[in-house]
Amino acid sequence: MAMESPAIAPGPLDRIFAHGVLTGLPDDRLLDRFLADRDGDAFAALVARHGPMVLRVGLATLANASDAEDVFQATFLILVRRARSLRGRPDLGGWLFRVAHRVCLRANAVAARRRAKEQAAARMTAMTSSNDPAPPDDLAPSLHEAIARLPESLRSAILLCDLREIPQRDAALALKTSERTLRRRLARARDRLKDRLTHQGLAFEAALLAFRSRDAATVVPPSWSDAVIRAALGQAAATASARALAGSAIDDGVSRMVTFAAVGLAAVALVAWAGVTALPARWARASEATGGIAEQHGLETAPITVTGKATDEQGRPVVGATVYLASTRGISINGIDAPLGAATTGVDGSYRFDNARLPIVKERDAPPWGTFQVYGTAPGHGFAWHEAWQYYPRRRPAERNTLAITNVSFDGKPVVMDLRFPRRSFLAGRIVDESRRPIPGAEVRLRQCDHLDISGRATNVNIRQFASISLAPASMTTTRTDEEGRFRIDGLPVECGFWVHVKHPDHALQTLFAATTEQSPTSFNYPRDSVHTWIDPPPAQTGPLLIVLDAVRRVAVRTVLAETRQPASGVGVSASRGAYAIQASGTSDADGRLELRLPPGQYDLYATATADGSDCVRTGGTLRVAAEPAELPFEFPVRSGSIVNFEVVDAETRQGVPGVSLRCIEGCDINRGRVQSRTGTVDDPVTDARGRLRAALCPGEQTFSILQLPPSSPYQPVGQPKSVTLRPGDTVTVRFELRRVGP
Repeated sequence: MAMESPAIAPGPLDRIFAHGVLTGLPDDRLLDRFLADRDGDAFAALVARHGPMVLRVGLATLANASDAEDVFQATFLILVRRARSLRGRPDLGGWLFRVAHRVCLRANAVAARRRAKEQAAARMTAMTSSNDPAPPDDLAPSLHEAIARLPESLRSAILLCDLREIPQRDAALALKTSERTLRRRLARARDRLKDRLTHQGLAFEAALLAFRSRDAATVVPPSWSDAVIRAALGQAAATASARALAGSAIDDGVSRMVTFAAVGLAAVALVAWAGVTALPARWARASEATGGIAEQHGLETAPITVTGKATDEQGRPVVGATVYLASTRGISINGIDAPLGAATTGVDGSYRFDNARLPIVKERDAPPWGTFQVYGTAPGHGFAWHEAWQYYPRRRPAERNTLAITNVSFDGKPVVMDLRFPRRSFLAGRIVDESRRPIPGAEVRLRQCDHLDISGRATNVNIRQFASISLAPASMTTTRTDEEGRFRIDGLPVECGFWVHVKHPDHALQTLFAATTEQSPTSFNYPRDSVHTWIDPPPAQTGPLLIVLDAVRRVAVRTVLAETRQPASGVGVSASRGAYAIQASGTSDADGRLELRLPPGQYDLYATATADGSDCVRTGGTLRVAAEPAELPFEFPVRSGSIVNFEVVDAETRQGVPGVSLRCIEGCDINRGRVQSRTGTVDDPVTDARGRLRAALCPGEQTFSILQLPPSSPYQPVGQPKSVTLRPGDTVTVRFELRRVGP
């Protein structure tokens, strides 16, 4: 039977609760509502969202599990006390994780002193961990301690993507940053955790697996949630022990953590729902590795050798299959993500890429690495893909030889990636408007792909999924409706699920989940296994699809500077409704104009400067789109930023010192943390060869300091911090001097 498809917001964070529309709001919006009028529903949504994580930290870290309720209450009491200083943070998970860990350590210390006074030596011995081999869950405390030591931007990234297993696309939206920035933070966080755990003789992958397996079953008792919500609203008092624990934890450093944590806030990620441009035919038809393209465009590369064999479901060789090799780090060439090359399987089904040039990204405080995947098509079969692999262009460290590392390769070792081609299937259906009239020319694109049966496959969804689907030839993933509104995408693998995007210039974007199977949608867990929601996700549709698109209204937006009402060019504007999903976005032209196409409803607007645009700062607003008229104007005032020219010089020679990063320690929340070039980006800039760094920042009273000097720097700061008053549109210079203390 044909099913009518409602619009589905793709992010998992906006579907993890069952009580009302507040659950789709990001943390900063919920916190604002709580602070504005003590909104109990908003605080309840925060508790429901982060409570299981807080409880899991307590159960894994506390010496006495009976203290878990006190730690739970104390953590959220601290959130209430520090709420105003946390405004503007898109995700509170990283901050709450560290607070919970600190409270646990404080609770352990209090418990130890209490038992010492009672001279309960036997019970104290039982609390102390033994030297016997630890069960898997004993890895969790070490992992929690390592995570708590990470900077908050890295901690939030690892919590969302690796521990909660939220897809990177949705995590980036939740953190209001770009996917590329998120991947960079994940790489740095993973390497720091691996190094710390390796020094303790532990495997990062094993600790991660132990955390996930127990975290999935962690349920907060409803009475605990109710008690902490009532305490936050002043309707009841928290337990005396929880209040004491919260007070002592704040005295021990939580307040300093709030004030001085270097948190870089990014603006809402401007994700274009139009999708990735179709691949040029010359890349899709390449018969050998073409990594030279990357080098021609200035990207650093490293040679990798990948071999494998293509077989069918019976294990027989598949001859003449086209196999593609692709980087999965989101590296683009001229704005288009390019596969590294293609090969054709021989009579025995084998293929080989010799010395393919894999793009490598070098990041500060992290070893260079890349990620890659192979996928392919074969006549008479559905397409196939292999799990993604990481590659480090260096010799395998000796200390890692004994660790159980999977999907990781090092320099000098060929990688074997076999492909098993499944039976051929398809997705088909019809697209109509609200009056059930066919919509010709609508684009249907597959944006995510996963197996329905994931037994025996990678548990990390980012490794297991077909991450390179956006790089695949358009013939594999994209089609358009005919005059009758009908579509069909053929050559798909059987028993797989897909996240489908449907768009048309005159209608609102719609997404849905669909599966190539004859099973009932209730008999498999897709998309739960792929998007990891905490409540029942919308079912994947099977059989012929009937998709209804809403007509859009054209909103003529004009961005102007709030202070002068002059046109603001180069401003990125995004509109979202009730969730993290961006419904429409665009960039203003030289006259400050852009067009948004949206169906009737109320939207949250965010404006931020683009890389080559104006120097405005992140600005929020609200847009209401009425059913009539079909076109309407809207003026969006954006705030002007202040230009700060930082100079870092040698105190004696007055020569500039390159490679220095700075931070804002007091002032506008948007600026707080590491200084970025603009409030809408996270590019982690450092001073140039002349010791200079330019930044467009939020106006107001600001205090800056040196954040980090280059490795092995012979300098130390002199006379920091610096306080200045920034006014809209002004340009100021802030100079720091460094004194040489080494050779």
